[in-house]
Amino acid sequence: MVATVDSILQDALALPGDARLQLVEKLIPTLWEDAPVSDAHRNVLNRREQEIASRSIKPIPGDQVMRSVREALRGTGARSRKEAAEAGCLNL
Repeated sequence: MVATVDSILQDALALPGDARLQLVEKLIPTLWEDAPVSDAHRNVLNRREQEIASRSIKPIPGDQVMRSVREALRGTGARSRKEAAEAGCLNL
């Protein structure tokens, strides 16, 4: 049996929130492997790289950011990005 995107999505949506977040965390890096980068994104990447190199900003490790997001979402009981935004956890 060949899985379709829709069947995989339905299976993923049936997972608990933490498991869905883990799945997303594993999928996101694979999106960038062959994706073209627009000039606008390249400009942002170059600017951020310069800011980090000059130490004008201090980057926050991704695992720390994700931990903060999880804690914020758990505190609100939010089940979606919209609910999290309404609870003041995300700026949309």
